[in-house]
Amino acid sequence: MKAAKWILSIFLGFSVLFVTIFGINCLYGYLFPIKFQEEVTAASEESGLDEAVIFSVINIESRFNPNAVSSKGAVGLMQLMPSTAQEVAASLSQTARAYLESVNMQNFEKIINNSENDKQKTVNNLDNNEREIFIKNSENGEKDDVFVENLKNPATNIMLGAKFLKSLLTRFENLDTALCAYNAGPATVKAWLANSENSSDGKTLSKIPYAETKTYLDKFHKNLKYYSSKIK
Repeated sequence: MKAAKWILSIFLGFSVLFVTIFGINCLYGYLFPIKFQEEVTAASEESGLDEAVIFSVINIESRFNPNAVSSKGAVGLMQLMPSTAQEVAASLSQTARAYLESVNMQNFEKIINNSENDKQKTVNNLDNNEREIFIKNSENGEKDDVFVENLKNPATNIMLGAKFLKSLLTRFENLDTALCAYNAGPATVKAWLANSENSSDGKTLSKIPYAETKTYLDKFHKNLKYYSSKIK
């Protein structure tokens, strides 16, 4: 009888441990998804950024929703403005262009430059909210040669988003500063760095004036810690 109780207690103990571990893994899998691995790998090779960095930014920006469109008109997984995406596209290597052509099944120039007819087709395919944002940006002079539909493509969005972040890292020479620029804008961060209240060396920020950007950076480091442990 004692042996049976001992075996039962051991069984129940392992069962509780298994359920707990399984539940924790499910929770972390929900909080920190790993999706679009192939696209992230290609963007990492093109930009030189660690995959964990790219995964972290995607999770913060869109929670891995390729169809996300912000109230300001930022689109896709890494929440890119169309005008920014167009500028970044010009700096892609031939290898990256060939990759995007293969996954989009169309010429690279077609991906980033639509004709007026294609533009109208794109507008017609948007929902009311997206169409309103698109038209508003166009009326405000927003350079929309890269249209919403193309930026919803995971491979295109991740490639251009990673390349943009890399350009900010090259410019600001510090990942945290580059991430602040990704969130708040390069011009804003440049002004912060010029203010001695925010930076003592003009390269790193000891104070982040925007609460949203400070929260963004905190979230990034939490994401990075997890993804770095999973992405080898």
